Amino acid sequence: MLLKEANCQIEYINQPWKRALYLLKNGGLNLVTGMSITEQREQYVHFVGPMRYEEMALIVPNNSDFSIDSLDSIAGLPKAIGITRGLFYGKALTDKLQQDKDFAKHFDFSEATHVNVLKLIKGRLSGVIGDRYYMTEELRKHNLADQYKIAPFSIHKNAVYFGFSKKSASQYNLKFIFEAHQRLSLIHISEPT
Repeated sequence: MLLKEANCQIEYINQPWKRALYLLKNGGLNLVTGMSITEQREQYVHFVGPMRYEEMALIVPNNSDFSIDSLDSIAGLPKAIGITRGLFYGKALTDKLQQDKDFAKHFDFSEATHVNVLKLIKGRLSGVIGDRYYMTEELRKHNLADQYKIAPFSIHKNAVYFGFSKKSASQYNLKFIFEAHQRLSLIHISEPT
């Protein structure tokens, strides 16, 4: 809706998340959607938004009886948890993965969330952490939505933005994007409860 309002043409390119960030940083892509703001990304991205709110959640099989009420309880699951390189899972999980090597051993890093979902379907993982909306769509696409559930413990919630490359997005185009966002800001994006 933002790009249409700004009268911009767009060509969609499907890329693994980490590769998309690399291309955005180096000017190979003009725009990546659904980006969390981080200090590192602010160095190479103009953020516009928010476009929506996301929740990083843990999806597990419906028949599991895992008691998950904290990050530490995730480490007690029988198999690894799938996460995607380059995604922002919130400060708490990011810090714990970097600072606690024993905790980090309980995670299986992949290049794409859909790969993690496929590993979960094949029984190779206890669960997958990712954007609740995206993972729900992946399960629906495989006709498996009724076989998995979202664990009640929320990993992280935050606003996500349109991210424009500081290398490739011209100031002229950004002016129209920001103006379009101002016009659309009358539409209220509510934070989930």
